Amino acid sequence: MRNRCYKLILNFLIMILLFSTHANISAYAEITKSDFYKKVICSEAEYGLYQDWDVDRKIMMVGWMQEAGISVDTDQANELFDNAIDAKHKEEIADNIVEGYYGSSRGGAITILDIIGKDMGDYDSWSIEDKAWLTQIQQEDGVFNNRELSGLYVVNLLPDSALGDISQEEAITLAMNASQKAFGFTPSELHNMEWNLFFILSSDMEYRLPGDSNNYCNTLRLWMVRYQSTSGEYSVQIRNDGVILSFSTPESNFFADELLEKTPN
Repeated sequence: MRNRCYKLILNFLIMILLFSTHANISAYAEITKSDFYKKVICSEAEYGLYQDWDVDRKIMMVGWMQEAGISVDTDQANELFDNAIDAKHKEEIADNIVEGYYGSSRGGAITILDIIGKDMGDYDSWSIEDKAWLTQIQQEDGVFNNRELSGLYVVNLLPDSALGDISQEEAITLAMNASQKAFGFTPSELHNMEWNLFFILSSDMEYRLPGDSNNYCNTLRLWMVRYQSTSGEYSVQIRNDGVILSFSTPESNFFADELLEKTPN
């Protein structure tokens, strides 16, 4: 009986050893998508964009994907732990897994916008709350201290009435009314367009106040209201307190006075 127990224990230990040697990343503890995003953001802050990561961190990325419940090719994933495969080939495998899942990116390199966008849709269409959450995590992890990334991501805000910010609803109403005056869109046309909203900290923005011929340059809390017509994308830039500063059209950019000054209120 004792020998049989020893044999069972030995077999059990061998099974554990084999499992630990050949275990793939799916054996890791599960994490939430939010935790997954935070891991990527933290890595971007420290190491730059995914394309610049070393092979070990790219392998970790594949592991995070599986921990977050993302299905990847198991055979390929297991190869990442095969000591007979060199680092260059492992990097190619990791790239195939990551880039194969996230596809082509917005700017030629996979970013956190592409990664979250796989679940939530295009970044432009996110709510201002989701955009502000992204900025909050990026700030906590120091993304904006990375010179290569600071120009890639904008600082998203949430409106605060204590700071004189108008609400999201007020910004949309102002943009719709101004677009009717400036471009002759009807309310029906505007309501049928795809609208995207941003509330950002706009650094070193050049602007002109209505009724003032001087140009200014400051960092502003800024509403950007974008909408897509059949002829292309339009947008209205509104200072946080509701002052319309400028318009963008598929052809050009205009200060507000250039389109509204001759139009009766």
